Parts: sequence; C-alpha cells; structure tokens
Amino acid sequence: MEQILATNLISLRSYLHVSAIEQIENGDSYLYVSAIEQILATSLISLSSGADRRRRILSPCISNGADLSH
Repeated sequence: MEQILATNLISLRSYLHVSAIEQIENGDSYLYVSAIEQILATSLISLSSGADRRRRILSPCISNGADLSH
C-alpha cells in the first residue's frame, strides 16, 4: 500500500510541477500547487507512520503464531 501511495505521490508531484511551470509562464499564481504538494507529503508520512505502528502492534501476534487470516 505504501508503494502505491508513493507512486501516486510521485506521479501527482510531476503533474503539479508541470502545472506550476505552466502557471508561471502564464503569469498565474502557483502557490496553491506548492500547498497541495505539502499536504500530500504530510499525508504520505502520516500513512507510513500508521503502517509502522500497525506492524509493531501485529508483530507479537504473528510471532506467537496467531491466525490473522479472518
């Protein structure tokens, strides 16, 4: 899941970068593009931290042979 999110962020970042360049060339404001990049990066970090936390929580269950297939 983290890899998918990272790939989506990279794709979106590329799009936003091109969008910012086009806006600069057109004399438009590009500040909202930078704000979106910051929000996406923060969201990705939050999701990554949550995944790490879930791994730590599930780790003792898995090492004790718990069946988590339900």
